[in-house]
Formats: sequence, C-alpha cells, structure tokens
Amino acid sequence: MPGDAPWGQEQPWRNDLEALNALLQDSRPRRLSRAQIAALIEAEAPGALSDAARARIAERLARILA
Repeated sequence: MPGDAPWGQEQPWRNDLEALNALLQDSRPRRLSRAQIAALIEAEAPGALSDAARARIAERLARILA
C-alpha cells in the first residue's frame, strides 16, 4: 500500500530475535575445561588412551579453543 514501509525496513520481530540470540549466547559455557575435554575424549574412545595422553591432548585442545 502507498505510504507503507517496505518489508525490509520494518521488521519488529528482529529486535526480539536479536534479544533471544543474545540470551542463548550468554547461557552457553564460554569454554570447556580440560577435564570436560578429557571426558569427551574418553567417551568417544573408551580406554584407547592412557590418562596421561588424554590429559596432554585435553590441554592442547583447551589452549586451541581458548
């Protein structure tokens, strides 16, 4: 209709979507701990690595992901 804002210029739901995204991002853990990473490695391949090897890999991954 004449005088109406084009679809791309008026999107009242966009603020709600951005607020929801911010809330979801804030609720996520910022990074995994070395212990969490080691547990994930063990869960993926039970018994495949020694505790020391799993700890070294977890430490490296934690540094990369930080």
